[in-house]
Amino acid sequence: MNLRRFFTINLFPAVFFGICCSLFPVWAIRLYALALNEAAIWMTRAAGGSLLGFAIILT
Repeated sequence: MNLRRFFTINLFPAVFFGICCSLFPVWAIRLYALALNEAAIWMTRAAGGSLLGFAIILT
């Protein structure tokens, strides 16, 4: 498996979880059974944004 194929396979989970964390942060927090508060929602959105940025770099 070469590096390009690895990045292409990694692209799909990064986009999926990036969009889910950015648009549905409460669902993502409940997925990991974390405490639900305002700071956790903002950090989940930030993590989703970083995953989307990572997905852009992979393309």
